[in-house]
Amino acid sequence: MSSLPGRAPANAPCGVLRERVLELLDRSLDTGSAMACVEHVAGCAACRADLAHNRRLRDALARQARAAPASLRARVAAMLGAHARARADSLAHTGG
Repeated sequence: MSSLPGRAPANAPCGVLRERVLELLDRSLDTGSAMACVEHVAGCAACRADLAHNRRLRDALARQARAAPASLRARVAAMLGAHARARADSLAHTGG
C-alpha cells in the first residue's frame, strides 16, 4: 500500500478509519484492526483530529444520556437488551 504525502504508511487507510472510528472508540474492533487504526492515527494528523472530534461528540452524547429521565433510560435499556438478545439469537442460528 502506498504512503500518502505527509502521512505514515498504514495498514488502515483514512477511509477505513473513518468507517470504523466509532468501533474504535467503543473498543469493539478485533485487536488486529484496532492496532492498525491506532498505528494509522499516530501518523495521520487528519485522522487524529477526526478521532478526537468523534470522541468529544460521543462524550457529549453520553453526558446527555445521563441527563435523560429515568423512564426514558429504562425504555432505551430495554430496547438495547432486546436488540442484543435478537442479534445473539440470529448469530447462534447462522453460526456467526
